[in-house]
Amino acid sequence: MARPTFDIAMIWDSNASATAAGQSIEDLIDLIPAGQATFAVTQCTGGATLHLKLDFSLYSRGTLGKLEAHAHRSGGKFVEFVNHVAPG
Repeated sequence: MARPTFDIAMIWDSNASATAAGQSIEDLIDLIPAGQATFAVTQCTGGATLHLKLDFSLYSRGTLGKLEAHAHRSGGKFVEFVNHVAPG
């Protein structure tokens, strides 16, 4: 059975600093060990979006708070979704 996950989006629009957004994405390497998340970055003329999928059981509210702080410090927005898995 699949485990519940956090789906997180960090969104930077054209008002955000591209340098700060890029640094924020690089800083995530220190917070999330390799292999424990999937990352996808989408860039467009109006900004960028980072999508993360994290195993629900591996991350505390404190860690998610750090991710949110990274997004806000760099001028981005933080959106969190929790995917619940129905019992089998």
